[in-house]
Amino acid sequence: ISPNGKYLALIQVKNGVQSLYLRQIENGNTIQLVPNINGKFLGAAFSPRDEQIYYSVNENLEPNKPAVSTLYKVSVLGGASRKILHNIDSPAAISPDEKRLAFIRRHPENKETALILADIEGRDERSLAIRPSESEFASGGVAWSPNGKLLSATVFQRKNQQSSVQVAVVNAESGEQKIISRENWISAGQTVWLRDGSGILAVAYSAKSPSLNDELWVVSYPEGESRLVTNGINGNYGISLNAATNSIVAVESNKFACFLTAPVDNLFKNTHVLTTISDESALPFGADWTNDGKILYSATEDGNADIFTLSEDGSERKQLTSEPSAEISPKLS
Repeated sequence: ISPNGKYLALIQVKNGVQSLYLRQIENGNTIQLVPNINGKFLGAAFSPRDEQIYYSVNENLEPNKPAVSTLYKVSVLGGASRKILHNIDSPAAISPDEKRLAFIRRHPENKETALILADIEGRDERSLAIRPSESEFASGGVAWSPNGKLLSATVFQRKNQQSSVQVAVVNAESGEQKIISRENWISAGQTVWLRDGSGILAVAYSAKSPSLNDELWVVSYPEGESRLVTNGINGNYGISLNAATNSIVAVESNKFACFLTAPVDNLFKNTHVLTTISDESALPFGADWTNDGKILYSATEDGNADIFTLSEDGSERKQLTSEPSAEISPKLS
């Protein structure tokens, strides 16, 4: 959403090809700004004065090759895009004074990730903060605090075969880093500051999430207290706030899962057993056979993932678990 709350920057995927659109919120009018790119968008952000949209594109989609992206900008009035810089691994964040850019860059040869600063034209780069691979910056991007003195990001921490994801704050001048959240998150993505600097919105979910689906949290600053705002969103598509902090934009997505049974020697001779509609989870929920020929499976109903069983013809459906957390990947002994 634009800072003035009047526009949405939307990425459309049609027949596998992506385009960037601008939509007026008041009347719904939509114009195409960037048509049919040869690649994949990493994200898009308005400049603080609502005049430009900065977007990152991964133009290398060849398998087994590292993803290297390029940052461009385009006017909200339309026209040609202009290349800003190359070798960027996250969406870019524009400082409140519109003089600096911040983004994440991976250094696989050194097993490091770096938070990079540059001027608004992509020049004068410097590494503000570096983290090793066992505690790396996530690729969801970074966010400037309203006063331009701090940056927020999410980091993946791995230790003793355990992993967690937390929100980190980095001083925009000294590079000093501090983990401020204390949640048992297993996945997290983009962050956005509240306009008064009192907290940071973050996309995340924990092992206790009822559907292992992205949730929206707010982490108070500097206290680090976390509060769940809502669930049922897909953080891969980004979150944003307008300048008045009275509108949050996020994307909801659903998926259809069809269960079929078929003879091993003739998969086309199949029987439709069940269709489930659930939130888009990053993890497969799984299924297994029972010894007496029934199907054991996990599915989301009413926002909670539980284990069910049913006969191979779709009858005799029965719910087996009802815990508030998510039960997935059932396997029978």
